Amino acid sequence: MKKNQLVLVFLLIVLSRINLTAQENTSLFSYGLRLGSGFSGFTHNHEVFTQKKSGLAAGLFAEVNPAPFLGISFEADYLMEGAFHVSPYLIYPESSVSYSGGLIYKYASDVTLHNIHLPVLINIRPITKGVSPTFSLGYSFDFFLTAISHDMIMSSGTSLIPVTDRSIENVASSFEKWNMGPVAGVGIKFPGLKFNYSFDVRYKVGLLDINNLAGLNSLNGQYDFSVNTLIFFLTISK
Repeated sequence: MKKNQLVLVFLLIVLSRINLTAQENTSLFSYGLRLGSGFSGFTHNHEVFTQKKSGLAAGLFAEVNPAPFLGISFEADYLMEGAFHVSPYLIYPESSVSYSGGLIYKYASDVTLHNIHLPVLINIRPITKGVSPTFSLGYSFDFFLTAISHDMIMSSGTSLIPVTDRSIENVASSFEKWNMGPVAGVGIKFPGLKFNYSFDVRYKVGLLDINNLAGLNSLNGQYDFSVNTLIFFLTISK
């Protein structure tokens, strides 16, 4: 009987140790998904010169926690960026803006950029248990998948009356293939029974000019531009 009790105590110690180790390993690594929205605009000399455009933001992440208050996350997101009311001369050669003998021309362009957003972030959480704020700082590499322009078409002489509501063109050739820049954000994390939840707000600064018509823009008296984006994320993690 005493031997059975000793075996039982030994098994309980082993099982509790295994459970403790599993909890420690879980705390060292987390993963999950994010869903939200981005608000972006084209900038020149750090000033936004277009109307802001909203778009979908969604992706996956994995985070390594070398300390209870510190996390390093790697993300892969789909992010829609762009701008409203862009001058067509910024994204088209001059010959494509005015046509049909100059009687018809593109009046304004609404541009949507579809890209893969790959940020690497350092996340600091001052409170290690319970609800905690999160401060994030890192860098992002973005790869453009395609770019679509919805153009308002006008006729000369009656510029207030559209000839057609919109024309839609793929303008991927007018943009660079990739972009990069720093990312900073704040958030708040809520622990749950099975999952953790957090709400994050980030700002991504585009360091590079994203248009690919620099030479033509210079000849047309236009200018290069970048894209900056404010992103709101709802996150579910394990």
